[in-house]
Amino acid sequence: VSFTAALQELQIKVIIQGLNVLSIAYLQLFIYCYAGEILTNQHENLRYKVYNSPWYRLPKSEMSSVAFIFRKLNDSFYLTCGHFYYMNMECFKNIVKVTASYCSVIRLMLDN
Repeated sequence: VSFTAALQELQIKVIIQGLNVLSIAYLQLFIYCYAGEILTNQHENLRYKVYNSPWYRLPKSEMSSVAFIFRKLNDSFYLTCGHFYYMNMECFKNIVKVTASYCSVIRLMLDN
């Protein structure tokens, strides 16, 4: 809100500070979402590779270990934000869209 008020009054210092804070917040959010996406993809790739390995040719003593790995890999793996949101690129896209919509509404309210 202070950023949009500063835009109306053309306060350059406040505008630059607001853009710095906003860009750092978006960068942090992007890093978390990107890391969540990478971790989820790596988990899926590992599950696929273990399933497609020739596990059926292993000795019985090692087959039980592979069965344990199968059970663990069948659980989904996601990086979450407070157990509310999955931190992935889809979440990042949605947050950016909602933020842009919110800023548009605030700007329209201040213009009137």
